[in-house]
Amino acid sequence: MNNGRQDNSDKLFENCCAMLELAENDEAVRCFELYLQQNPHDHEAMNFLGEALYGMNRIADAIARFKQAIELFSEFPEALLSLGDALRRSGQFKEARDAYSTALGFVLPGEEIVGRINNGLDQLSDTQD
Repeated sequence: MNNGRQDNSDKLFENCCAMLELAENDEAVRCFELYLQQNPHDHEAMNFLGEALYGMNRIADAIARFKQAIELFSEFPEALLSLGDALRRSGQFKEARDAYSTALGFVLPGEEIVGRINNGLDQLSDTQD
């Protein structure tokens, strides 16, 4: 078992990820929704669904999926980063700062994601909460 995925659904998950990587967000959303019907506790798939929704400018829906991914696995810096980005984009600056700060608590210095989190925090430096 891999991230809650059963062997027979690995191919579907891979197809969904390929659609997301190609920025075929409509198809990725449909694919991840189907996948999550079969694997509702897969935090990684829930986060990817949020990313596809974010790519379609469905920010409120993306925020909801990122929050669900974090509920499934609270120490998930990628989902916290994505949540921070979506919250920042929607003008929820305090909540975005909180998400970025929480994400920093789950990463090691020098990891690639640290720069992305700090970039999100930097973009908030001129905003008021």
